Amino acid sequence: MTPPRTVVLLAPVAILGLFAATLLGVDRLAFRDVSHFYTPLYDYVAARMSDQWVPLWNPLDHTGLPLLGETTTAVLYPPKILLYSLPIASTTALAWYVVFHLILAVFTSYQAARWSSVSTIAAVVASVVYPLSGVVLFLYCNPPFLCGAAWLPLLVGALISTPDWTVRKRTIVAGTTMAMMVLAGDPQTAAHGLILSAVVWSVRWVGRSSIKISGKSVLLSPALAVLLAAPQIAASLSWSAQSERVAEATTRSWWQPPVVGSLRHQAFQFSLPPWHFAELATPQPYGSLLPEHRRLSSRMPGDGRMWTPTIYMGLLVLFAILSRLWRLRTGGGDAWMLILFASAWLAMGHFGLVWLVQTNSDWLSEVDSAVGGAYWFLYQLLPGYDAFRYPSKWLSVFALGASMVTAKGVDEWMKSERLDRWPFLAVGAIIAIGLLTSVSLSQSAWPVDPGVRDSSDVFWGPLQMANAWSEIISSWLHSWLIWVSLGAVFWIVRQRQWPPVAIGYGLLLVTLLDVSSSARELIYTVTVPQEQEVVQKYESKLVVSPSDDGSRWMRTQSGGGWPSVWRQTTSGHRVLEVEASQRVAWFGRWHLSQRIAVLNGMVSIRSHHIAKFWTASRQLVAGLTPQQSDAYWQSVRDWLSIESVRHLTDQSVEQLHHETRLQLVDVRFPPQRTQFRHRVHWDWQTRYDFPKDVEDYSQRLRQLQLDTESQPILSSVDELGIRSDGVGVASIASGMRSAELEELSVTLSKNGLVTRPVFQDGHWQAQYSALGTDDWQGLVVHPVDGLIQGVLLPPGQWQVRFYYWPWWLPWTLAASMIAWVFVCVPRLRWFRGKPSI
Repeated sequence: MTPPRTVVLLAPVAILGLFAATLLGVDRLAFRDVSHFYTPLYDYVAARMSDQWVPLWNPLDHTGLPLLGETTTAVLYPPKILLYSLPIASTTALAWYVVFHLILAVFTSYQAARWSSVSTIAAVVASVVYPLSGVVLFLYCNPPFLCGAAWLPLLVGALISTPDWTVRKRTIVAGTTMAMMVLAGDPQTAAHGLILSAVVWSVRWVGRSSIKISGKSVLLSPALAVLLAAPQIAASLSWSAQSERVAEATTRSWWQPPVVGSLRHQAFQFSLPPWHFAELATPQPYGSLLPEHRRLSSRMPGDGRMWTPTIYMGLLVLFAILSRLWRLRTGGGDAWMLILFASAWLAMGHFGLVWLVQTNSDWLSEVDSAVGGAYWFLYQLLPGYDAFRYPSKWLSVFALGASMVTAKGVDEWMKSERLDRWPFLAVGAIIAIGLLTSVSLSQSAWPVDPGVRDSSDVFWGPLQMANAWSEIISSWLHSWLIWVSLGAVFWIVRQRQWPPVAIGYGLLLVTLLDVSSSARELIYTVTVPQEQEVVQKYESKLVVSPSDDGSRWMRTQSGGGWPSVWRQTTSGHRVLEVEASQRVAWFGRWHLSQRIAVLNGMVSIRSHHIAKFWTASRQLVAGLTPQQSDAYWQSVRDWLSIESVRHLTDQSVEQLHHETRLQLVDVRFPPQRTQFRHRVHWDWQTRYDFPKDVEDYSQRLRQLQLDTESQPILSSVDELGIRSDGVGVASIASGMRSAELEELSVTLSKNGLVTRPVFQDGHWQAQYSALGTDDWQGLVVHPVDGLIQGVLLPPGQWQVRFYYWPWWLPWTLAASMIAWVFVCVPRLRWFRGKPSI
């Protein structure tokens, strides 16, 4: 009995049903980065691309940064360009973007399973388990990593499966896939897939495996990816070379615990605690975080920040993993098991043997808990890997390995027509222990010690103990029902003597119901008209509006910045309260939706200049009186042309909405003051290494605070032909201005430094000519005081043109276009042939 091809559409139909309201524009995706970061960012990028073919500069974050260089903007990613060109709202386009990649994950995981020589029905099981797993589905909150997870099965499958493929074919498939991942903004998952594929190839080569796959493709595919995504890679390398991630100096040894807040400390955040592998057995063994705080694990020391609410992939996955382990004694291991366990170890990050010793004694207390772990080895030894962060990003690879192991298990069960009894009973025992333990502990309301860990959440309120235990017990009952259903499939097929494929169909349907019901609890949305009404009513009370002269704003906060009432209470409307508050507060990147420039907006990668500025500012303000602090920030506003401030307090504002009083963030505006965008300085300094360190920046900021006419510092090694020569008279008139171009008319009576509050990343260029002529000459655009830029001009009447043009852009575009032609010319029959056996 041959399964119909349409059976692979089961998972796409389920995904469309789960996201139906957002696809129709009734709701929008909420919670975390998908809301306050990517919804406004992708809308802004789409608007820019409707005006120009490749937008290069973003003037709305900090004092400007390269739009391509930030990577997660995905400016050149084809699916994003196509979806955002449709005549639909940006929130709806983002929902379709998410759903497209979840459905893409369905077909790529199906194809990877077929390349691994499993039957059609077993491959369909993998295509259900992988995209609907808690790991992959919840990446809707972080779209670039969802894109990486969607393409990942093709990359790994092409490199470790299909032994009859030529090196050329495997290289093109893997290289093209890696390029798409990079263009989508996720080079880290591409690197992860390549790393483990290289490990698998090495193990096979050392062990003289019968599966012969040339290692050339492991080397050639990233080279091809570099050519295909050349403009994006060049932009990312250029910007990352100036990022705070590569500029931090540390005195700590490799074996010492990192300084809290340092880049090494941040890199190991979101390590997956080992106790969360209990989520392979049930969706919520510790409860959920929102919209009501019921997550008991938040009270466990070391639980850390949550990457995903659950790693649950369906109970069938746990059964398949235990069955594969049971069969290891008869030689049942394979590459996917290696990938499964290696990625699980990597995802645990700093949780390892040293951590285990530290939790049970004072021994090794001065040693970094990550020492000896797989992620620690990568971070310390693999060149360039220290620019990445968060061990939980390995969970996508873990989900892929688990789904492939499950597909192989289903295939074996159909062929043998028998159940692996002991692994199945072990799953039942795990469920029984979990259920009985939860019922028992719920009677004692464990944990009750308030000193264990602060149980309240800044958004979702205090821990609701009783509701948490109810949810946990319900979760274990769900697993028990699925376990009984899986057993019933084997029993019924055997009793009725149905064909073996019936086992596959039965396991598929049970698993689809299992993961779909779990996935439904992981998707958070807000109703679009409802949120718009709340935001509009609130913003109508805010009388301060931004001007259109190119000035910027700054966000500040007192206390925690969010209403203290949120931490103290729970509410059924809290998701709406949080989302509406973040929007009116311009949290994250919501200022982009209003096309407003903000100094301290959230970005993927900050320059080390802005990082040092904020570190120095915090140190300075900490020792000042309120009046001195106000004076300091006023000097910063003068320096960086900040028009006004949007200040958040930890108080709340009540707003009536449909007979319900919502608790929203309190937004206030200090006195407004008009700022000048351009300045002329008659005296300046030149230093190549400014800012050398945070203390160096602190000294400069103290000068700004004491004297707004202090000498600017130019970062330059060039011999300057124009020198300071006294005080003169100047006038500046602004002409045409866009994100990548600005023209000025400048009149100087003396040599002068003309500055504008735009960051110089090395690719801003300038020309000048006498007013009314076209005899243009080049000018050096100097970084000034780290965060702005300027040019030196002699006395006279000049027209000056600033324009942004990276030197590498035409060369990388040409290389990329040639590479894409090379890839697209071969016939598409590769993907029509019979899968390799």
